[in-house]
Amino acid sequence: MIKRLTILTRKPGLSKEQFFDHWNNVTGPLLASHPNVLKFVQNNVTEFVRFTVRGGDPSDPAFQGLQAPNADGVVELWFESKEKMEEMYSSPFAKQLIADGEKFVGTIATFVVEEHVVVDRTRQQAP
Repeated sequence: MIKRLTILTRKPGLSKEQFFDHWNNVTGPLLASHPNVLKFVQNNVTEFVRFTVRGGDPSDPAFQGLQAPNADGVVELWFESKEKMEEMYSSPFAKQLIADGEKFVGTIATFVVEEHVVVDRTRQQAP
């Protein structure tokens, strides 16, 4: 499996509520409808905390250089393979996603990652 993480910011002039409404009620069902998507999670950012392990002195140049995105949403998408992911993003379906995104998305940053689960206590073990 392959996982794709995308960080989104809302279009200038849109409230968080407007962004979440469109993203959750229009984009979510659209993206979930594609058969190549095995798992899809929308994470609505409700709080952002910026910190650094180098110290919290705002006058420190190292602190000033650590920029983090002020994200509104984080998408997690799982695909069977990189080929299945690329198939979806090179299909006519991708044009629908782009047209939809232009209505409410400001910026997008995407990462294709290999997930390494260290612990998962969300699943109940059979007795």
